[in-house]
Amino acid sequence: MIDANRLTNLLCFTLLEIHSLTILDVSLVTFGNNVAVGPNVSIFSVFHYTSNLSRAGFYQYALPVTIEDGCWIGGGTIILPGVTIGRGSTIGAGSVVTRDIPPNSVAVGSPARVTKTVQSLEEEKEDEGNPFRESFLKIPKPEEMSAILSKLT
Repeated sequence: MIDANRLTNLLCFTLLEIHSLTILDVSLVTFGNNVAVGPNVSIFSVFHYTSNLSRAGFYQYALPVTIEDGCWIGGGTIILPGVTIGRGSTIGAGSVVTRDIPPNSVAVGSPARVTKTVQSLEEEKEDEGNPFRESFLKIPKPEEMSAILSKLT
């Protein structure tokens, strides 16, 4: 459970969907608008060096983590300090994000690597061939879904 009184370094906007999320927020963790986070995701803004002396002194360092607008973070993903996940990106389940992910990218694996790019939200709205273009106005009927899915593959 997330205790809102203890999240001093968390900045959220609208429509944030969360399921069993762990955040070590020694530095700022920012979520943009329309972000979905799957179950058992961990976000770490804190790190320490492997030096025994630094651990003995409890030295910790922190870098901010930013998840921009319209991102989807798959279940079991781990996001490490200093990472920015660009607008409109999707991170596959179980990925370990060790570096920045460009906008409108799909990244998977450990470490997470970009496997493809997708159109931006604005580009999709302008693309007359996009089967989801009208989805804000009309939800497809079940019999229409197979035709939509066949266009995507």
